Amino acid sequence: MTNLATFELHQINFPVDSPDFLQDSFNHLPQTEYADGKFRLRRYSVIKIRGTGFDRVVKKEFSQTDEYNKFQPNVIRQYDEILDRAIFCFKFKAILDCFKRVNKLLDDQEVEIHQMRILAQDDGEALTSPEGIHQDGFRRIAIVGVNRYNITGGNLLVYRDKGSKEIVDMVLETGEMVVIDDEVLWHSATAIKSIDKEKPGYMDVFILTTK
Repeated sequence: MTNLATFELHQINFPVDSPDFLQDSFNHLPQTEYADGKFRLRRYSVIKIRGTGFDRVVKKEFSQTDEYNKFQPNVIRQYDEILDRAIFCFKFKAILDCFKRVNKLLDDQEVEIHQMRILAQDDGEALTSPEGIHQDGFRRIAIVGVNRYNITGGNLLVYRDKGSKEIVDMVLETGEMVVIDDEVLWHSATAIKSIDKEKPGYMDVFILTTK
């Protein structure tokens, strides 16, 4: 684990012999009608911590005010739920266990989960963070690297404030989780670019947030 003020990097120990339902589920993320819906494919779920497990929370809508999101301000967005075979598999349990431990989450704490594939477009590029340098309006957020295929870029950038130079510039590899104090730090990411434009290029991530 690496600590830098309110930035933490953790390596998740995925079960070696578990079926890879998690990775396969990224192949079934739908496009949406939202401004980023053609290149940031997404499912979204809210859970409530229960002991060593969790319950799903029926919460279909997601929105951010223009204080936090200038790209899609005050847009009420509805996404399909994360598939059971993904959210209840051993590999996602390892992700959630790490997030719970690092943030010392207790029963009844809600966690919002975005499962996302950033997909390079016809020109071989895609904006990973069209919001630019931003905060998300939570207490703690985590970005989890799941897979990178046929791309360069997509570097996570972390800042002490919106106008400063980044203090972190890193590629998030498979099984790495970055946890950020969203009330203190700001973040963004560089665009992805396909290495071979004749093939699909994408980056798969989970984003977990809690208040």
